[in-house]
Amino acid sequence: MVITHLVLNDMLKLKGQIVDICMLLEDPDEKIKDQVKLFLHELHSKGNHIIYNLFPNAISRLSQEFPNLSKEEFENISKNLLTYINKDKQMEAIVEKMCQKLKHNVSENNVIEWRNTAYCLSQIKYNEKIFTKLLDHYDDWKERMIDCPEVQENFNVILQACKK
Repeated sequence: MVITHLVLNDMLKLKGQIVDICMLLEDPDEKIKDQVKLFLHELHSKGNHIIYNLFPNAISRLSQEFPNLSKEEFENISKNLLTYINKDKQMEAIVEKMCQKLKHNVSENNVIEWRNTAYCLSQIKYNEKIFTKLLDHYDDWKERMIDCPEVQENFNVILQACKK
């Protein structure tokens, strides 16, 4: 198993390769998919919040550097990564970072990244505190809702989930 031979404690090496590894979640070979899932589980169990720390950059890289990645493939990869981010404080920080991404990526060439970032926000399990964090950053994402209908759809998903 090639993946397990990566040095888990070498963050610089891992930071550059985690997206490439995650792309294998979409491999047609089920054995490879299972190995990647095992790798992510082991990486998560090592502590130090490695996946949480790499998540924002991974989302950006998936959005920018893989033009042939379909929306469904992106959603599958990001959902897999989000399963390892489960503490409320981490979720609050992810919401803040994702909102800032929406604010700072102003070029219309970033529509795919806007959509993907909003999708990640829509997959978070919101409680009152996390939802308040999202609302605190309204000015960061309101323009993207106007510019991109898919962003608006994802924020509608968030609102519907929070109403329940």
